[in-house]
Amino acid sequence: MADVTAGGIWPGAMPDRADPGAPREVSTGWTGTIPAVQLPKPAAPQTVGDGARGRILVIEGGYGAGGRRHWGRGAGSQAQVLSAMLAGVSPGTLLAAESVDAVHLPGATDPQSVLAHLRAAALHPGPLLIHLGGHLVTDRRGEHLYLTLRDSKPATVRQDGLPWQALAAELQHRGELPTLVIADLSADQAAWPLVQSAISPLADGIPLWAVVSPDPEQIGTFSRALIEVLHRGRPGGPALLPPELLRDQVHSVVRNDSIILHSHPTERPFFRNTSRQINEALPGAAAGPRPAAVLVPPKGQARTPKPRPGIPAVQLGKPAVASAGVSLLKPGVPPTPRRVGPPVSLLKVLPAAPGSSVVSLDKRPTAVSFDKPIPDPTPDPRPVDYREAIGRIVRSAEAGEHDTAAELALALEESAVAAHGPVAAEVLQVRQVRAHIARLAGRPAQAAEVYREVALTLLRSRGADDPETQQAATNAEACWRAVQDRTEAIRMAPEIIELRAHLPGPDGRKLRAAERHLKQLAAAGSAQD
Repeated sequence: MADVTAGGIWPGAMPDRADPGAPREVSTGWTGTIPAVQLPKPAAPQTVGDGARGRILVIEGGYGAGGRRHWGRGAGSQAQVLSAMLAGVSPGTLLAAESVDAVHLPGATDPQSVLAHLRAAALHPGPLLIHLGGHLVTDRRGEHLYLTLRDSKPATVRQDGLPWQALAAELQHRGELPTLVIADLSADQAAWPLVQSAISPLADGIPLWAVVSPDPEQIGTFSRALIEVLHRGRPGGPALLPPELLRDQVHSVVRNDSIILHSHPTERPFFRNTSRQINEALPGAAAGPRPAAVLVPPKGQARTPKPRPGIPAVQLGKPAVASAGVSLLKPGVPPTPRRVGPPVSLLKVLPAAPGSSVVSLDKRPTAVSFDKPIPDPTPDPRPVDYREAIGRIVRSAEAGEHDTAAELALALEESAVAAHGPVAAEVLQVRQVRAHIARLAGRPAQAAEVYREVALTLLRSRGADDPETQQAATNAEACWRAVQDRTEAIRMAPEIIELRAHLPGPDGRKLRAAERHLKQLAAAGSAQD
């Protein structure tokens, strides 16, 4: 017995079931085989360490003696600034491994506990990123450097501080495993000769990227700038970023009296590029078989299956029979003619009063259309993405084509102003790119002025607590400090100090630092006179 469907006999029907009493499946008349479509697999994300699990260790030590503050953190009286900043960053952004474990030691106090964490991190078989923050001092003989912890004291730093050479001793066994140490430090006056020596003990045997400042108040500036750059990403750059691709942007906010050290291997990526990849292929652009388009037949037409070679065509359903129109007229009887007469009015006719005009309440019927009006085709404005253009401009500037990059940035800013207005976020972003180009071209005064304008605009629109407002003010002050012409720097000082009066920093420290720099400029001028 063959399997009879609603539309005919299917030649490839299955034989009778073994159990005749079993319920039979009811066919709908549409029976066939749909070929499976093999969709392309998405490309695996690029990672550091060939799929190995990564490890991040954050050690925050003491902040030294700055101003009227006591040595160290003082029993946790102040918040752990570096740990709080780094805790807000995704571990996968800091270290672009497939999966990352992060260990934070805020306000570390016990050097033996810190050494135990360092030893465990050094034995990790995957990529390793260590972030150190704190104040550097020397022992009494001035021979070795120590990282102060929260409760360290000058007389007992050999017992309650972390010896810097212990860091190199723990990391020397890692070999070719991806390792990077980021250090955001300040140094005591006695330790400064060791830090700025030609062969610094800081970078001896350590894959290091460090910024060391003589002012403990500057601890955190380097880390904050790095976090900002990682959040923005590098438009047009690779998916994984080595530190050297971020140096120019990060170091732009570092003061001139700071020392920058980097002894890590070059062209070894560690960070994930969070910016959209310009040249990244779209998912639909991947090679592979694509499903054919399905055409829906017009209403009233039946779907006709396309015959395949080797398989006889099967008619599904009965052919449609054209039906004639039904007439209600009797044969031989003529149709009744339509009566035509005057229109009947249901309005009551009232006699018109003498001297009055007749008002007609009749309204001629107007044609009513139930079709929806077709709106005029107007272009749908979509937000313009400036990241691709900014990426080209930044690459030109970093390649040394400063004039070309400045012209492109100015043209992009003018188009952004015309499209969004003078204070839109897109305009401010392009304007900061102009300031960055001016700084790279050796024009710090111009860069400081542009950054100052951006900071004031953000101050009015977003307030003093906005991170972008504070970063723009920091960039303006850093560029002002980089001005070599003393007369020009003194001329610009009132505007920068006025900006710092609106953004004085915690306890007014940043405002006082700007005022001290102005006093130093004035004192240097008096000495020359």
